[in-house]
Amino acid sequence: MSIFRRPCGLLGSSLAWESSQIAHTTAGMIFTLSLILVSSAQSQQPNYPGETWRRSENPAELGWSVEKLRRAQAYADSINT
Repeated sequence: MSIFRRPCGLLGSSLAWESSQIAHTTAGMIFTLSLILVSSAQSQQPNYPGETWRRSENPAELGWSVEKLRRAQAYADSINT
């Protein structure tokens, strides 16, 4: 007598139905997420600089860290870019 038995009867069909429902739910969720990602990617307009770049006297007003910009400039100067 084997200790491993295949489910049969009502229990077997119940397990098959649950597995089928899980597979359909998962597929539906993946499909929905894919649609959301594709639609959000298509709705974003590219944000490229124009012919001229706008300069700011106070980068902190635009959310930039003045200290980090200073360190970045010092690094750029040190590597001769």
